[in-house]
This record gives sequence, structure tokens and C-alpha cells, in this order.
Amino acid sequence: RPLGRASIGVRGIRVKSGDEVVEMDIIKDPENTELLVMMENGLGKMTQIQDYRFQSRGGSGVKTANITTKTGRIIGAKTIGKDTNGDLIIISKSGQTIRLHTKHIPSQGRATQGVYLMRMKLNDKVASISLIENVAGEEEQSSEEEETLVATETSPVT
Repeated sequence: RPLGRASIGVRGIRVKSGDEVVEMDIIKDPENTELLVMMENGLGKMTQIQDYRFQSRGGSGVKTANITTKTGRIIGAKTIGKDTNGDLIIISKSGQTIRLHTKHIPSQGRATQGVYLMRMKLNDKVASISLIENVAGEEEQSSEEEETLVATETSPVT
């Protein structure tokens, strides 16, 4: 609800000691939306939004991943429409970067560890994730640019 400028606000979620909010998003179509979760040791997963029960303001939340020393802490989360065509960029603290199509990320239950989306080097951790959504016409345009680039690179130099 709208509040005045000087107000404190309202509690969105009640967190336990040692917990913190990592991401927040607005879900417009819960039936066609999945939650992508990425852990610091390179594991990640997608879960149907419908697997989460609805809570009122100030609820304590529900478990989204089985956190162990193997998985590490949750680094980021993104909501993705089932019909979204996009890529996930994962960057480690040492600068290792990969680009992974969202269709290649398996859908799993809420309280699972996930699967390795990025193999980490020793003592490296995931630093950040970002989602790039492809617009319908961009893919065709980028493939044409790649063909032009390949043709340019293979032509003899005079």
C-alpha cells in the first residue's frame, strides 16, 4: 500500500538470524514462471513457481535449496518465463565467465541441491549471475552478423 515519504515501510519477509534476502522479483504469471537459483560453488537449478506456497506480508518464507558445503551459499536468483528465450551469464570471483542457454538448466524440486552449471577452479566461487533475454528478431540478426564475420575472416588478404 502507498505510504508517506517519512514512513519506515512494511515488512516483506521475516528472516532468521544469519539469513539474508538475496533477490526479489514480481511474479505476473505464476503458472508459466520458473525460479532460477545459483549457488556459489557452481550448482544451480530451476524450480516451478507453483511449487512455492503463497505467503502474506511478513511470512518467514519456504526452503528453496538444500544448502551444504558442496553447494555453498545462494548467490543469486532470477524469475524466468517458460517461453523466455535467453542466456544466463555466470561470472566467478577469479574472472571465469560462461554463457549458458536457459533451456539447458534442468527443472528440479524446491529442496534439492541442483546440478553443476559451472565447474569452479580450486578456491574460486561464483560472484554474479545475469540474465540476457533474446528478443525474437535479434537471433536472426546475430547469426547473419556471424556469417558475415566468418566470410570476412576466410577471404584472402590482398
